[in-house]
Formats: sequence, structure tokens, C-alpha cells
Amino acid sequence: MEDELLPVLLKLVQGNKELCFELIQTVRQKHPDKPMHWCIQKAIYDTRFRPTAKPAPKTAPPPIAVKPASGATKQRLDSLTKDRRVSDRLVQRLLLMNPERSEQWAYEKAIYDLERDRV
Repeated sequence: MEDELLPVLLKLVQGNKELCFELIQTVRQKHPDKPMHWCIQKAIYDTRFRPTAKPAPKTAPPPIAVKPASGATKQRLDSLTKDRRVSDRLVQRLLLMNPERSEQWAYEKAIYDLERDRV
């Protein structure tokens, strides 16, 4: 089972094996009674969903053209969610999971996902 989880963690830390090992060791120190696969899953969860646990890239990513979302796109998402705070959370989660993407992309993806799930 660990064989399936390690590549996921390595991808999240951008192939940094030392950081991968450190994350697993930190979890094992906090939870010595848990099995190894649980520790790897916890390290993956912490890396994905806890901003402080997410490692900074060693080299700066190439600059990308920031394309802010248009007002019409934001209004469309708000009309689907019926709540601005929900819209903001959807977009922020998409941007967290896809840092290389633009804000406009995140709004369009959120709209697409909502419309797809309603069919």
C-alpha cells in the first residue's frame, strides 16, 4: 500500500525525497502507534490541505500572466452557488490545488464543475 502512496507524496513535494522523508518522520514522531501507510496518508493530507505544511519550491516558478476573473464570470458562479462565500471558497481551493492556473481559469472550472454535477 505504501508503494501507491509514496509517488503521490513525492509529486506533492515536487520530487524532493528529503522533504518527503522529513514529512513522514514528523508524522511518525507525533503518532508512533500508527502504521506506516497511515503516516504517509497523513503527510499527504497535511501537504495538500495545510498551507504551513506545503513546501516552498526550491526555484521560483516562471512568471505567469495573471488573468483576473471578469465580473460576468464571477456573477455566473455566484448565481450557481447562491452565496458569495461559497464561490470564494471554491475558487480558493482550486487555486490552492492548481497554483499555476489563473483566477479566470479557477472561476471557469468551478462553474463547469457545478454545471456538470447538476445534470
